[in-house]
Amino acid sequence: MALAKGGFLSALLATVVGLCLLVPAQSGAVQSAGAGRRTSEHELKDAEEEHKAPEKKEHGEPAQEEHGAPAEGGEHGEPAEGGEHGEPAEHHVTETTLTASILLFGFLIFDIVLLYLVNWADPNVRSYMYKMISTTVSIFSAVLLNQAIRSIVLEQILCSPFPRGFNITITPTIEILVGLAQFVTCFTGVNVACWYFRKSLVLHAVEVIGGHLTAFSGVAFFGHIQEVCEESKVHVAVVFLAAIVFMVLCRALSYNIRKACFDDNSRYATVLHESINAHESNDAHESHNAHAESHWLEAVVEAEDDAAGIILSFLMAQALAYYIADFLPPLEGPGSRMPASHWKIIHLFDASLLFLAGLMMATWAHQRWMKKQNKGHENHEKHQHRTRFFKSVQHFLAMSMSWCLLLSAIWSVSLLNLFKNAHMTFVLAAFIVTALSVLCVIALDVLADLLDSFEGHESRKTELVASPEGDDDANQFGPSSAALDNMEQVVRMIIGAFGLLVGLSWEKAFDMCHE
Repeated sequence: MALAKGGFLSALLATVVGLCLLVPAQSGAVQSAGAGRRTSEHELKDAEEEHKAPEKKEHGEPAQEEHGAPAEGGEHGEPAEGGEHGEPAEHHVTETTLTASILLFGFLIFDIVLLYLVNWADPNVRSYMYKMISTTVSIFSAVLLNQAIRSIVLEQILCSPFPRGFNITITPTIEILVGLAQFVTCFTGVNVACWYFRKSLVLHAVEVIGGHLTAFSGVAFFGHIQEVCEESKVHVAVVFLAAIVFMVLCRALSYNIRKACFDDNSRYATVLHESINAHESNDAHESHNAHAESHWLEAVVEAEDDAAGIILSFLMAQALAYYIADFLPPLEGPGSRMPASHWKIIHLFDASLLFLAGLMMATWAHQRWMKKQNKGHENHEKHQHRTRFFKSVQHFLAMSMSWCLLLSAIWSVSLLNLFKNAHMTFVLAAFIVTALSVLCVIALDVLADLLDSFEGHESRKTELVASPEGDDDANQFGPSSAALDNMEQVVRMIIGAFGLLVGLSWEKAFDMCHE
């Protein structure tokens, strides 16, 4: 542990030194350095200067007329800050290069800190950090891939002249239709991909990345509809309600299609329970097939729920921001408007706290219903529908909290007016969001451990220890959320929300610097 701390501090010190080197030098220091070089090289260039004197006289005046007075000797003389045949030009640090450099070094520090935390002494913190890294990378990749596909379709295929493209004028309606086609493709693709990889170890990766691809294609689709309806707050809210109906219909359609894949339709709702009984069967082939079916159904349902939660929570956060700040935050770019009052930022932050309180209440209601259900007898299909409803509500509340916190961080940094350009605002917001997310994760773990010790329950750390005699796949996916207590479920939901928050903050920072 001491060696790990020493390596972490050394790497952090190196990055700080690198950041200090990025600070532009003062003009006086640059001139002094140039004068020193000229003095030290003066004797070596006497002969060359005498030979170039006529050329300086001949070519110096036109250069002054066309390009202004040359510094310290003209175009062909001995320049102070560079010339055509003299010393190389001094590199001037601009706001663009400084912002990009700080962004890259900041992302390096972010990676170092997270990699240090995955070696934390507490196994729960290690698990949460791994999940945060996984969620952040998946979201980052999904957003960039969605943007690349959308840009190719809108900026190359549709608008290019025939035969390279279709020579179509891009309008808001075309953008909405492209977003719809992209969402339907991703939604269908994640179902097909999970079925294809149902017996593979990459199923979980396909589920997570496919769910995020579907989510951000839906964000672009419904987000552009909200921008078209920006003139009316009521219409923006109606888009959110329409999105709820649309997602319910999509999930119902996919449910019925998956149900039709089974010869016995009633078996669809009970396949998860049959997979457990198949472990005790002597038929290894039956056990393997039952597990493949159960993992496929579980992966597809979780991917669809994640996508629906991210889409609906984004639309809710956009509508809330519109009602609070009287403008709709842009889908892309920094935007031209920011709230001028800190009270509006506080109101949006209060909304995120309300979503957190709602998440705790929904988790408590879910656990209470689970206890009642265990005492009675309920149809498997009805049980699955209720369980999925509770999980969807929990995802929506956690992700809504995440979107509101992201907007609050960006607005807060913008209100400080620390930078002339908006790009550094998003970079600093990414730093702040990452630091606060990591601190909140550690604080939540400490709080959960304290509550667990007060209640006299078995340590939460035993949940992360895989049974050597258990199933490998079950150990890989971890304990079921239904078997966890209220606090652990809330912590896991918040970890997922923080992963979304960190991933989106860095994606926006990179997107701003790219522009």
